[in-house]
Amino acid sequence: SMHVYHYANYEIAAIRKLMGRYGVCEEKVDNLLRNNVFVDLFNVIRQGVMLGTPNYSIKSIELIYRDKRSTEVGSGGDSIIVYENWRENPDGDTWQTSETLRSIRDYNIDDCNSTQELTFWLRELQAQNDIRYSGPEGEGEKEISEEVTALTLLRDQILARAEACRSENEKHSILLETLAWSLEFHRRESKPTWWRFFDRMGWSSMELHDDMDCLAGVTRTYTPATKASSRKNATTLWEYAFDPDQPFKGRAKTFSVLGENKLKVRVEAYDPEKGIITFKSSKKIPDIIDLIPDENIRAFPIPHSIKMVVENLLATDFRPCAIADFLTRSRPRVCGNPCGALVPEDGDLLQNIISTAVNLDRSYLCIQGPPGAGKTYTAKHIIGELLKQGKRVGISSNSHKAILNLMKGVASYVEEQGIKSSLVKAGGDKTDPIFEKDNVHYIQNVKALTIEDNLCFGGTAWAFCDDVAENQFDYLFIDEAGQVSVANLIGMSRSAENIILMGDQMQLGQPIQGSHPKESGMSILEYLLENQATISDDLG
Repeated sequence: SMHVYHYANYEIAAIRKLMGRYGVCEEKVDNLLRNNVFVDLFNVIRQGVMLGTPNYSIKSIELIYRDKRSTEVGSGGDSIIVYENWRENPDGDTWQTSETLRSIRDYNIDDCNSTQELTFWLRELQAQNDIRYSGPEGEGEKEISEEVTALTLLRDQILARAEACRSENEKHSILLETLAWSLEFHRRESKPTWWRFFDRMGWSSMELHDDMDCLAGVTRTYTPATKASSRKNATTLWEYAFDPDQPFKGRAKTFSVLGENKLKVRVEAYDPEKGIITFKSSKKIPDIIDLIPDENIRAFPIPHSIKMVVENLLATDFRPCAIADFLTRSRPRVCGNPCGALVPEDGDLLQNIISTAVNLDRSYLCIQGPPGAGKTYTAKHIIGELLKQGKRVGISSNSHKAILNLMKGVASYVEEQGIKSSLVKAGGDKTDPIFEKDNVHYIQNVKALTIEDNLCFGGTAWAFCDDVAENQFDYLFIDEAGQVSVANLIGMSRSAENIILMGDQMQLGQPIQGSHPKESGMSILEYLLENQATISDDLG
């Protein structure tokens, strides 16, 4: 029943940032947010009280309930400037001996006092106008599932091992930390999505109007509601109109209706030019609605696959394999090429690259370079040679578009060369022109895949982390690797003996310096570029 009163969003944002950065107190912070412990008085003022002030800054509105401040520092911005001046020319080491530090301290105390006085003043207004509390009741402490508890225990065990071996083998210690944090990567990754969702649920229609992912003021048209199909329990289609000039990306397919408990609608048709949108819903929808996108993406089976890989690495004491080589940033193992340049400099460059790739010994390779360097051209020749040898090849990326782009190159190449092969793509747009080719087929998901030799299969991380894909591929190509997280790569590694990573390292800016316990959140190329630990030649 405790409440923490604050003004504007800074306090909550800072606590979320600290929790995400250091991975501590996650359940405690969730409980505070879930139980509405934080009360933003800025929102109370802005939505509940009309004031004759130029803005809703606490410095402006406090003139109504208290006298003008007497402290020397006038604002938060002033305090930063004053503090920087003190750092350059200190007039004492502590607030007791420094007039500058004392003035900043007095300002902060005054800020806290003003927030408390604002709370008292609002309660007086509430009592005078007989206004009752309308905030939602807290949910209590959330029960943690056994699965999450098991992951947390495994994470802590691995972190303990990492700490124990830090002084003797720092490289192995960092590897263990990366594996430990990868176990909870997706659970941590989903938190900001849920925070953003619940923040939006407290916004006004005007605020939602300015959010390009939300749709505000959507109004029912005169078109009668119709059944989506002739089935008895078919859902109903509802047509609505919205302002075509409202900034709206139109990406989400499912929305929650503001102010309607657990009411969700799914977009069936959308015409941005006419400002018409049709929803599918089994429940009646109000005539005027504001929509908040459901952006949470179900990560299963990726976390499960990550756990399987981590447990296998620990059980085999990091037996040489592609993902272990990658995570330790080791030189790729190539049959007949134990040291020196990965790709011989003499002879035909493309043929030398192909030779290096097809001779990988349960390891990984990077093909990196800017747009137009020839990454896709090189990859389709490597894949063509692998298919010619009867290998089973996987192609993955964060987007179906990137996967299809490489598969189109492969499809054309094997057709030109008369290479016996079968290309199969799971998920995405089944109307893509690539499926008009006789040797390219579409399936709904990986469970419908028939594993055979000379197979080139394209799918996202969800496909390659599925149990049916375990140990089914000789090679896995990851396109646009700069956008794929290390955690997802760990999960996908279970499906293939060798991994080839393709991407533009310059998309990442400057390499990250130093290591971080949450390296599982890095992209693949960020991980390799840390400390300039680049392990490939310019294969592109």
